[in-house]
Amino acid sequence: MTESKQPLDILWWIPLTRGIILVLFSIAMFTLGRGTTLVAMITILGAYWMVDGVFDLFEGVVGQVEGKRIWKIISAVISMAAGFMIVSNPILSGFFASSFFIVLLGFTAVSAGLASILARSGRKRSLPGILFGALYLVFGVLILFNPIVTQALIIALLPYWALGTGILALGTGAYMRLRKQPAA
Repeated sequence: MTESKQPLDILWWIPLTRGIILVLFSIAMFTLGRGTTLVAMITILGAYWMVDGVFDLFEGVVGQVEGKRIWKIISAVISMAAGFMIVSNPILSGFFASSFFIVLLGFTAVSAGLASILARSGRKRSLPGILFGALYLVFGVLILFNPIVTQALIIALLPYWALGTGILALGTGAYMRLRKQPAA
């Protein structure tokens, strides 16, 4: 095995961890009341984006082949910045959630989806990984083109999105572990 491929072989835990976090997030969303759900959603999603951004940055610097790094690094910076803004101002974020949060959520999901899909455009592809990116992309586009509807439905739909995306991320991690192929 070559030196440049070794870091890719050990990164299976990144999508696995993302999947665990998303599944736990969906369980929390299903069990909390609506008022508490909004506050929890803002705080937990902001924290998730910061952690997800750290994972993307780590993977972009250590785990990606040349030419694919920039997409993961861009996604990392956007995710960490969005997460930090939301977590550091939860009350303000809650107040502006009806507009700012929806647009931020949409752009972040689109950028993460595109980055995930583009990072898989090399020789070896992982179907769960591509589906993971596609779910992010579709989720983001739906949010951006339907902000009013999104405001009304986000609390009800987010747990299902988190559960589905979490299961796909778990599948990606398992696939990488079993096949030793790069994907996240």
